[in-house]
Amino acid sequence: MKWFVLLIIIAAAVWLYVDTDTRQKWLGNTVLAPAASVTTVYKWRDEQGNWQITDEPPAGNVDYERLQYASDTNVMPLAPDNEKD
Repeated sequence: MKWFVLLIIIAAAVWLYVDTDTRQKWLGNTVLAPAASVTTVYKWRDEQGNWQITDEPPAGNVDYERLQYASDTNVMPLAPDNEKD
């Protein structure tokens, strides 16, 4: 019986880990499921044409782009689909 209860607890933990919507709804912004943080970065080209990305905007009159990323969002591009038809 102990193993069965342990198995149920492990299955519930895995389900909550995988299902982020349910986890956020049940656990809210607790220590177990903290709210997503947002990071702001600034992107611009320097005088040599190289991209610069920092956590502070550039000094002076430089055109820059402000980007925000949530910690619960994947910002990595998807791998190319190499399937042959």
